[in-house]
Amino acid sequence: MLKGLLFDLDGVLTDSAKYHLQAWGELAKKLNITLPESANDELRGRSRLDSLNVILKFGNQQYYSEQQKKRVYGYKKTEFTCI
Repeated sequence: MLKGLLFDLDGVLTDSAKYHLQAWGELAKKLNITLPESANDELRGRSRLDSLNVILKFGNQQYYSEQQKKRVYGYKKTEFTCI
């Protein structure tokens, strides 16, 4: 018997990518990194760790340890409101 269904509609009902880029941009500012508009394409569909690596590459700050990276990407705002 089927008890439930799970649908992944992130990006289908609303363009959530722009909110993620905004949140990553805020984190980048805290690291003194300015993200170019092309970052949106490079960040789309990546994990948090991969996204952070892309951001650190833009800022030429690739010297963080894995433990430091986990602490830093935890600062990304994970909640946003779509209106």
